[in-house]
Amino acid sequence: MMERRGLEYFKANWSWKGWKTIMDIIKEANASSIEATEIVVGLFSLGCRAMELPTLKKKQVSFTTNKGYITISNLLVQKQKTRELVRDKDNKPIPDSEGNKQYVIMPKKAYRTFTFPQKEPTSKWFTAVYEGIDNDEDFLFPYNQKQQYYRLSLMGAEERGLDSVNKEKWNDYKSEYHSHLFRSLRACEMIRDYPQYRSLPILAKWFGWADLTMPNEYLSLNTTDLIVPKEELSKVNYTY
Repeated sequence: MMERRGLEYFKANWSWKGWKTIMDIIKEANASSIEATEIVVGLFSLGCRAMELPTLKKKQVSFTTNKGYITISNLLVQKQKTRELVRDKDNKPIPDSEGNKQYVIMPKKAYRTFTFPQKEPTSKWFTAVYEGIDNDEDFLFPYNQKQQYYRLSLMGAEERGLDSVNKEKWNDYKSEYHSHLFRSLRACEMIRDYPQYRSLPILAKWFGWADLTMPNEYLSLNTTDLIVPKEELSKVNYTY
């Protein structure tokens, strides 16, 4: 079984080398299944966490609110937390043994509204998924976390010497692809291609990060890979 694949794993094993990076992954996903393709496109386009992907409904997507952009409204953000004072049934604070106030960390629902360009090469797949949904209340990517990892684990299975992957034991067959990878690749792409997202607060707002720790981590990655000179910005290839 592979090691935990957090940011340090990403730094050691991946980098953003332009749109060919994600397009090559989509090509492999296409060869595996339509489900894999939709999962990759959804995770990358939205830059979301695995548990956030299946919450997006058609009614939250607009192609007309901002000309030239796809607008996502009020996408659920997980992992937000709030510190709340411990109180009794009468709503009075309950002190600890030393008389100090006690707090408990509680999950907090948060939402983000953001855009991404319609001219991005991955947007054609995102648009196809959107157009294939009839009901505004239906979900665009109805794949839970386990289903996502299972489909991603099937990608390249034959090359890894696997004739099949046991659906109930998908975790034993981890491939190089996993849900959070596409959030990391998206962060790198935005830093490289869109100068405004080299601002910590703006990058944090787009991804729904509660503080600046994570955007700072991505901005501190190899700048020769991520930051391109201004004169090259007009040469970004969206037609791969």
